[in-house]
Amino acid sequence: MTTVKVQRKALIAALRVLGSVTPRKTNIPVLNTVKFTANGTLKMHATDLEYGATACIDRIGGRGDATLALPPARLLPLLRAGTGEIVELTTGKENTVTVDGAQIVGMDPADFPSVPDVTGGELLARIDAQELATAYRNTLYASSSEVVRYALTGILLDLDPNPKARKACMVASDGKRLMRWNLLDVTVKKAARMILPVRSLKALVDLIGKCGNEVQVRAAKDAPERATLCMGDEGVFTRLIDGHFPDYEAVVPMGLPEPWSANRSELLAGLEKMAPALTDKTMAVRFTFTPGKLALFARTADVGEARAELECDGKGEAQVVLNPEYVADYLRALPKGIERVGVAVKDAKAATLWKSTEHDKYVLMPLTINL
Repeated sequence: MTTVKVQRKALIAALRVLGSVTPRKTNIPVLNTVKFTANGTLKMHATDLEYGATACIDRIGGRGDATLALPPARLLPLLRAGTGEIVELTTGKENTVTVDGAQIVGMDPADFPSVPDVTGGELLARIDAQELATAYRNTLYASSSEVVRYALTGILLDLDPNPKARKACMVASDGKRLMRWNLLDVTVKKAARMILPVRSLKALVDLIGKCGNEVQVRAAKDAPERATLCMGDEGVFTRLIDGHFPDYEAVVPMGLPEPWSANRSELLAGLEKMAPALTDKTMAVRFTFTPGKLALFARTADVGEARAELECDGKGEAQVVLNPEYVADYLRALPKGIERVGVAVKDAKAATLWKSTEHDKYVLMPLTINL
């Protein structure tokens, strides 16, 4: 019998991340558990065989080693219901553990699949953890949910150590829009181009919320289809998405006129005013740019029409029809503190280019309908 003492909040935070990794449906029951290995620290693993995560918690006093495979779906409610800052996990016979007076039956940890060491492999880059999390949040919405275009369901991480190339970015696209977020606080050791599954990045970002200032990107040894992203002893390991990601450099339109500049919150408010005139099948708003003004217009037969105007700095005139949800996605995801966004428009048939800082380039295709 071994008792492991840890901070309750820390254990709950770790299990929230690892619980999201365990598969919803599986023919291998042990994959619905989290493997606990307690010695000097408490290390936990979860995987669905395609990707997984490792989290660590400092152990409070106590001696003795323990290895368990426990279902987070039963363990988390017990931990949340408890009140003490410190929680004790006491091992028993036949893979059982007692938590806050209740006993949970686990599985044989020997059946849990082996998982890679997240700190192993060749170091490719070091990235500021918060910057990577920001890049994830600002590219996620542009990724595709269509399995037919499998390569677009992930987020591209493109790294180039050549100072002239200055390629350290994350890119997502669903074929109708493309978002590129430049990573500025990064040290690239070796060129790499990998398409990361969204779910593995989500687990990593959730871990960033509880630890770490720097993410190390590593290539798995003798397995080019796999990679790890870690912060110390914690992180994720994942199978990369196999497929061709489009040439995002070629997608960014060139030769555009000077961009118009609009207030971010005012533009969002204007788009919200379009809602009464829109339906799921008619998501289209006309943007009309004139010196000092941006006019928004939406109309759906038998539903209604809506108009809004806001100040907009810029010269010349242009008109384009865009999906308002796609514009709003970009505006909402931008970090707090960004007050203005720029948009360059050539004509009604050309792609528009949105930009707010040195980090982002958002390419949005126009809609070919008349309003």
